[in-house]
Amino acid sequence: MGIAVNPDILVQARQTAGFDVDEAAHKLGLHDSALSSAKEKLEVLEAGEKQPTQTQLATCARVYKRPLATFYLAKPGSGGRIFGKRRTPAEPVKTGCWTRFCGM
Repeated sequence: MGIAVNPDILVQARQTAGFDVDEAAHKLGLHDSALSSAKEKLEVLEAGEKQPTQTQLATCARVYKRPLATFYLAKPGSGGRIFGKRRTPAEPVKTGCWTRFCGM
């Protein structure tokens, strides 16, 4: 059973990871068969003609170095990022056991 994802996100994740279709198909573990090549299998997923399985999505996340949540977005973001800047506290925390580790 496939997972409903926006195929544009699959394409953007591959492109921003720096892979062409042939290389990505190989790295994702897709194999040639009597009916279609590995490249054609990836092209079918990226065209939205077939939905990827949960295992295939997890493999995409690992190979493309993207959080799995990326593939569940409704539309692609800019540059493949789905979250904003990392949040940090305005002042260092100076209470509890934290002070033992940071020497404050």
